[in-house]
Amino acid sequence: MKFSFGEVAMLIGIALLAITAYNQYQKLEYARETIQVQDEAIRKQQELINHQVRYISYFEMQKASRNNSPIYRGPL
Repeated sequence: MKFSFGEVAMLIGIALLAITAYNQYQKLEYARETIQVQDEAIRKQQELINHQVRYISYFEMQKASRNNSPIYRGPL
């Protein structure tokens, strides 16, 4: 069975299109994984920031009560 030039060109085109689609799919999967990893990192960072805010506010409350204390002698 002989193929015409047009049929061969279409087969090559379809093969190249399939390869390109597969490569794009791989890039999409990599991007999804990267986004998931970054989302986890952002959540951990937000948790640490929230902890630091609580920690700082605790020391600010301690400073206010220390300033009102009769034993307060000034900064160390």
